[in-house]
Amino acid sequence: MADALWDPCSLPESKISAAALDTSTKKRLTNPDRPTWRMCQWQAIDRSFELVIGTSTRTIDDLLEPGTFQDLRRTEYYGRQVVLYRSVQDTHKRTCNIGTPAPFGSTELAVRTTKIQTDAFDSCADVQRMGAALLTSLP
Repeated sequence: MADALWDPCSLPESKISAAALDTSTKKRLTNPDRPTWRMCQWQAIDRSFELVIGTSTRTIDDLLEPGTFQDLRRTEYYGRQVVLYRSVQDTHKRTCNIGTPAPFGSTELAVRTTKIQTDAFDSCADVQRMGAALLTSLP
């Protein structure tokens, strides 16, 4: 089943660089909680956050199980349906996600701040910038 998924690590380096991400930090991830997902991670050039893009055969509505996410906002971006959300477990609001439907299921972009010593960050603003830079390159 995972073979049918688009591989986020295949994003062109030119797109990654244009999104202010360091292409040399690309790392394929695995998550025992999400064994069928394909995931790739990059660090911001200034190391202020990391971006993880994951693909799944599950739809966005399947992923957004009631009670597990907060701050849900549904919108449209360049003709794509997108959902902006946070995990309810993220009490410090360090991570923000954008999910969008894909031909195989869904794609999720997650931005996690690395500015641990300060409250001067907005991970949802960061993920929206990443979405603006990368959503048009996703299947």
